[in-house]
This record gives sequence, C-alpha cells and structure tokens, in this order.
Amino acid sequence: MTAEAWPSCARTDGWLPERPRGRWATADDHRRYFGREPPQMWNGVVAELNGGIVGFGTICWHPAFDIDGKPLPYRCWVAGDTRKHLSPFMVHRVAIRALARLAALGEPIVYEFSDPRMPQADRWLRRLGFEIELNVASPAGWPVWSKKLSR
Repeated sequence: MTAEAWPSCARTDGWLPERPRGRWATADDHRRYFGREPPQMWNGVVAELNGGIVGFGTICWHPAFDIDGKPLPYRCWVAGDTRKHLSPFMVHRVAIRALARLAALGEPIVYEFSDPRMPQADRWLRRLGFEIELNVASPAGWPVWSKKLSR
C-alpha cells in the first residue's frame, strides 16, 4: 500500500487543545504577571496561551541570608510559577535545559524555594537533583533547596 492510499491523520476541526508557546520574558511581562518590578539581575521565559501568560520561569541573582539573618553573597535562584496546568513533561524539560545552560556558563550552585502548598514540589526538586538546604533562610519561611551545577 502506498502512502497516498492511507487516509490523512491530520485533523482540521480543532479537536486538539491549543499548546502554550514559549518565548523570552520581558520586564513588561514580569510586571504584568507578578505585579511588581523584576529583580535587578534576571532572565526568564514565559509560556503563552491564547494571548495570555500561563507560566513564568525566572532565573535571578539575589542576596541570601543565613538562618541568623546574616547577609550572604548574591546567589542564583530559579523559580517557576504557573497559572494554568502545563504539561509536567514540558516543565521538566525546560527546567533541565535551564539548569544545563547555567552549568555551561559556570554557575556553581542554584537555589529554589519549594511552596508548602504544593506537596509535589519537593518530589520534583529531588528528581531534578536538588537537596534541602538547611543553612539558607527564605523570606517566606519556605524550604530552600540547592543544586550543585559545576565545580
């Protein structure tokens, strides 16, 4: 049977859901999504769907504080936030690529908060190779995780 003999599998009636599209984030995106100015040093990606931002991944460099409140040097923080369910596979692939890029650029370690309202967050961070960080405090009191990227 030739390829022409097979009926087309392409559907044009719109039965497949629209997929989010990714692009680099702008400062305006950050203000619109989070309602505040972006950090001084940052980069990010957004997931857009039907003209709106449904997910935001950010890499930024902020000072950190130890558990006694003593300032520590600037550290690389990563964060992800979604306003709509996104494919966990897509989110995981984006995270792996971002971490690989930071490692290639020589970033030694990266930090992340885990939201206690999302019990799966801890499991996901462990799967990405993060470990709980007991010596760094978070402003919201949320657990802080770290991942060594390069030596």
